[in-house]
Amino acid sequence: MTVCSGYAFLAYPFFGIGRYHMQTRIAVIGIIVENKDSVESVNGLLHQYGQYIIGRLGLPYEKKKVNIISVVVDAPQDIISALSGKLGRLQGINSKALYSNIGS
Repeated sequence: MTVCSGYAFLAYPFFGIGRYHMQTRIAVIGIIVENKDSVESVNGLLHQYGQYIIGRLGLPYEKKKVNIISVVVDAPQDIISALSGKLGRLQGINSKALYSNIGS
């Protein structure tokens, strides 16, 4: 394993010189939207990190007047943390990441 600029890479010499595979993890980011004015910002961040998103599911919960979003990602751990942190700093948005033990 090689560390370069804070990223861990696995070198596969049989693929040729200079080819590396970045270690990623699968995670679910749970998002609770309490302030509907922040929905555009949430969607903007999800679009920005779209290359890492495997899928997402959004559920409106009218009884409690919130929206619940689950986003499944396959990304380096620092990317997952950055996305979850940026979401959690938005007004009226709560987010947490749940990581799998499976890495690549």
